[in-house]
Amino acid sequence: MPHNHLPSPPSNTPITNPDSQSIERAIQILRNAHTAIHQAIEHLDRGSPIHAKQLIAQIISWLANSLMIL
Repeated sequence: MPHNHLPSPPSNTPITNPDSQSIERAIQILRNAHTAIHQAIEHLDRGSPIHAKQLIAQIISWLANSLMIL
C-alpha cells in the first residue's frame, strides 16, 4: 500500500443518517484522536515507541467508536 493511501472502509459498513447529537459526539472523539495523533508522533520523534503504540491503540479505539456512532 502506498504511504499516503488510506484503505477503504469495509463494504458492509452501514451508511446511516446520524442525528445532530451523534455528529457532535463523533466530532469530539475525532478531535481527541487528532490531538493524540500529534502526541504519538512526538513520542516517536523522542524515541518512545512504547508510548506511541499505546496512543495509537487508543486512537484506533476512538476511531472505531466514532464510526459506530455515525
